[in-house]
Amino acid sequence: STYGPTEVRDELSMNDFLRETLGLTGTKFGCGAAQCLSCAVIVDDPDGTSRITIGSYCILLPGTRISAATSIEVGDNCMFMADSHVAHDCIVGSNCVFANNAMVGGHVVVEDFVWLGGGAAVHQFSRIGRHAFVGGMAGLEGDLIPYGSVMGNRAYLAGLNLVGLKRRGFSRDQIHELRNAYRLLFAQEGTFQERLSDVAELFATNAEVMEIVNFVRNGGNRPLCMPNRESRPDPA
Repeated sequence: STYGPTEVRDELSMNDFLRETLGLTGTKFGCGAAQCLSCAVIVDDPDGTSRITIGSYCILLPGTRISAATSIEVGDNCMFMADSHVAHDCIVGSNCVFANNAMVGGHVVVEDFVWLGGGAAVHQFSRIGRHAFVGGMAGLEGDLIPYGSVMGNRAYLAGLNLVGLKRRGFSRDQIHELRNAYRLLFAQEGTFQERLSDVAELFATNAEVMEIVNFVRNGGNRPLCMPNRESRPDPA
């Protein structure tokens, strides 16, 4: 179906507009506490099977665009600042922040507690692990490990998201173990797969480190974002 300009009554909610006016009955009422301030929900759906799911207590500021070709899932307590963009077939976890003009391409997976800085862009089919940080204006072309931090265009792995980990209450011991595992994983001795096996063996009982190991092993359609040692030393 094609929908042209449509007048919306002031008292009509977006949920009612999508269901009653446009006939998109797959739309479901959520928590009733989210804030949507002049955002755009774009549905390109000739057969009526598209689905956009936005969790509880999300805030979508003016200019936010969420585009569904088949489905988009957004978790709880997310903030999308002005002019941020989520393309088709994305999955965004809970407690994420998209700063002004941050954008992700189609089929991107953003896990919980991820922060995208202003103007950051993420290549389609990339994965971003939990508690990761994408710096402002960064262009991420591949997968970003959990707890990692990237910067630059094109983005490189700049270390761990230490500020985010401290703010979220990770203990000194937890952060210390993550730093030790990070340094071993991205050292220059041996092959990457050898170092990954060493980290998995040495930190087998550490949940945070094994989360990184499993993220890498599970792989995806994009290469892993790696450090750029020519730019600066490893700050993790």
